[in-house]
Amino acid sequence: MPEMHFFILVTKFNPIILRKIIIIFWLVLTGLCNVSGQSADKLIQELRTSSALRGSVLGVQIVKLDSGNPVLSFQSETRMMPASTQKLLFTLAALDQLGADYVFNTKLFISGKISSSGTLKGDFLISSSGDPGFASNRGNAKMNVDLVFQTIHKTLNKLGVKQIDGNLVLQVQDGAEAVAGSWHWEDLSNYYGGGAWGFNFMENEYSVYFKQHPKVSQLCQIEKVVPEIPGLKLTSRVFSGPPGSGDQAYIMGGPEELTKTIVGTIPAGKASFRVKGSIPDPPVAFLRMLKVFLDRKGIQSGGMKIRYGKPPVERLVGKFSSRPLRDLARDCNFHSINLYAESFGRAMLQAKQIETLTGYPSPQEWKKLFEVYPVGMEDLQIRDACGLSEGNLITPDILTRYIVMFHNKLGMSQLKYVLPRAGMEGTVKSFLENQQIGQHIWLKSGSLEGVLNYTGIYRSAADSKYYAFAIMVNHSIAPQKDVRKSLEQFLVRAMNSRFD
Repeated sequence: MPEMHFFILVTKFNPIILRKIIIIFWLVLTGLCNVSGQSADKLIQELRTSSALRGSVLGVQIVKLDSGNPVLSFQSETRMMPASTQKLLFTLAALDQLGADYVFNTKLFISGKISSSGTLKGDFLISSSGDPGFASNRGNAKMNVDLVFQTIHKTLNKLGVKQIDGNLVLQVQDGAEAVAGSWHWEDLSNYYGGGAWGFNFMENEYSVYFKQHPKVSQLCQIEKVVPEIPGLKLTSRVFSGPPGSGDQAYIMGGPEELTKTIVGTIPAGKASFRVKGSIPDPPVAFLRMLKVFLDRKGIQSGGMKIRYGKPPVERLVGKFSSRPLRDLARDCNFHSINLYAESFGRAMLQAKQIETLTGYPSPQEWKKLFEVYPVGMEDLQIRDACGLSEGNLITPDILTRYIVMFHNKLGMSQLKYVLPRAGMEGTVKSFLENQQIGQHIWLKSGSLEGVLNYTGIYRSAADSKYYAFAIMVNHSIAPQKDVRKSLEQFLVRAMNSRFD
């Protein structure tokens, strides 16, 4: 190689030139390092000076996914409200502790004998394991509540049962409180605040359809409720708001109360408008609905009972199995379903035989699930599994270390499977929407009033390496879309920066 020969000649006969070359080479390397450092500082400075983040609390960390080494940090050890990024803790831990193939089973039993005339001299019993997706339309294996009822009816028909002398019994293993005491009152009766019961169905959700009014500030009447919940009484104090103002209606009432008031606004218009609520006391509601269904089919029964604890040894006559946990975890993160995260937490507590002593799991009981993970989990505060509580506290540092750890435990393909892709899927479909770079970001969003966070992984456009990141904004009063735009710009700049 002529260039090498030239270098050897120069270094052999010109020691002064050699020293100059070494100095220049050193300066170039130093310059590159300084550029990288300045780049990180500049990225943070630009984000901090964004008008949308003025006066808010900001925490950021970006780490190399293969090593876990931080390349950019700002207030990364500051405890902040995670909102729904909290779900990452529970979905990833559930995949690790319960297994990706884990399923929830809902089993059907009968006690007693069936007479020649078709009378069951005993109870018909449904035993629940807390399946959050039972009787849900979500996923490929759809089994809505009508199909569940029809399947139960067919099961009884095959057994020759025409009448039940005993009771319709719902056996619930977990009798803990369904909702956290730290959740807001205005959340509890809305679909996202229904909590996780020992038995869940239809994702504990029902729909209220209002007749819109064409004029603003007019009272809107309820058209129908789907499905019909026996005993549910709703009063509308919902008025028409400006066109396009969205769903600003809140269903007010306790988790078990059948009498509720709906307050707030829906957009003015001329069609029907849907507001989603949480079914009051799902175990009782399901039994009532089942009894009505079987009565209509001509199968009368005695009463209805809820039992707690493990089911007695009875004759197994049927079973419903959920989709694998990997698919439930994917739905949980893609659509930010509070019920799913709460149910995963309950299932892990049961698997570890951690008894809930305070009604709803205490922060100490929740934290026992994470003692096996050496990423500083003792420094966080857990008030719930889904992130709805404002009492949850975590740091960007813990979040990124957690992702790195589970990347090593579960692998890249599993991590990508349970995280939606930016601009394309789930609750992050509007993040970097229609921008090609979003195809290389997999992340979970989290938002509450004044809170907007994003946590996940990305593939760098600068060096093609993977990084884990956590960007957290708390106590913001700017419009959320403006905060999101600032975070989008920051993440794009970070993806185009080389961190050496």
